[in-house]
Amino acid sequence: MAQRAYLGIPLVTRSWFTLIIIFAALTQVKVLEPEMVALDAHAIVHRWQLWRPVTATSFFGGLGPQLLQKVYYLVQFGKGLEGALGLGEYARTLASCTAMLCIFFNMLGWQFLGDGLVMAVTVLMCQQAPDAQMSMYGLNIPMAYMPFAQMCMSYLFSQQIPWNDLVGAIVGYIHYFIQDEVKPDASYYKTHAPPKPGAPAGARTLGSSKASNKGSSKGSSKGSKGSSKGSKGSSKGSSSNRAAATAKGESKGGGGGAKGTGKARKANVQTFASAPACGPGG
Repeated sequence: MAQRAYLGIPLVTRSWFTLIIIFAALTQVKVLEPEMVALDAHAIVHRWQLWRPVTATSFFGGLGPQLLQKVYYLVQFGKGLEGALGLGEYARTLASCTAMLCIFFNMLGWQFLGDGLVMAVTVLMCQQAPDAQMSMYGLNIPMAYMPFAQMCMSYLFSQQIPWNDLVGAIVGYIHYFIQDEVKPDASYYKTHAPPKPGAPAGARTLGSSKASNKGSSKGSSKGSKGSSKGSKGSSKGSSSNRAAATAKGESKGGGGGAKGTGKARKANVQTFASAPACGPGG
């Protein structure tokens, strides 16, 4: 049962979930130190430790109730978002949000991105169906307000302002408003032209208008090229026909002259008409 539930999680979310559990177990037994996986701009740039953004998003400390809560949110909302966007787009979204969080957290001096990235995923998933209801501790809350409810519950449990969650929510909303790929069709077509009648059902393809314009322009250019080639061919055919007709006419005319005069006159041969006159005037 547990194995089936684990394998039922989509690939990217399952990999992230597994890395979180491994880091928590290693931290619990004092094998993994937080400094080894923390965000460190100097180590990334000068020592080429490019894995630190990934490890910083997967570290939540040791085993405990906070870890269970974050893992539950990750599986609940990450699974839904990966199913809605697809594996490739979901991975790209995580990479983009991680890059933005790295910039903000490095400026603020924070070393771990996990809380912020989980909140960004929560925001993006809740925007897929903002009017849907979700139960949270027995309360039915619209999904559009679920990130704020989570931050309020975190504040009640910890008595501290969840700054990491707040920055993660800001990153999630920024990413939602600047990236059309993560918007549902109902929100996308509020500001874009609806699909043409007869278009295949399914997920929309961004930039399809540009693609259709390019296709139509290419088709028209190809059609114009074909028509120009056809006109050139017809002009060549007509000119060749005219040339053949004139050649035939000239050959007929030359033949008529030859019949009337006998042989054709050679050059530089004087005849009576071209010879100087004889007699007293000469």
